Amino acid sequence: MERRIEKHSTRLSAALDQGFHVGERVRTLDGLTGRVIMITESFAPGNSAYQIVLDNGQGGGTYLASQLRPVPEDYGRGDRSPGDRGRAAGAGIR
Repeated sequence: MERRIEKHSTRLSAALDQGFHVGERVRTLDGLTGRVIMITESFAPGNSAYQIVLDNGQGGGTYLASQLRPVPEDYGRGDRSPGDRGRAAGAGIR
């Protein structure tokens, strides 16, 4: 009987391959967006720590790559002004 071992890709291995850079916009698992301000490298792949400052003064903290997702640069920058957002959300309420 021949035994075959195959390498497979999992969600965790995909997260470990994710590399962020300083200044990149990211989203935490809680859905909060922010920017990478500092990276602390590790000798083990996937264990680098990312110092994040959250948008809108919501604080920040240290996260692993598995706790972050990339965010497009234009995310949250719609063509509408802040006043238009409120009118669109409440348009159907009477």
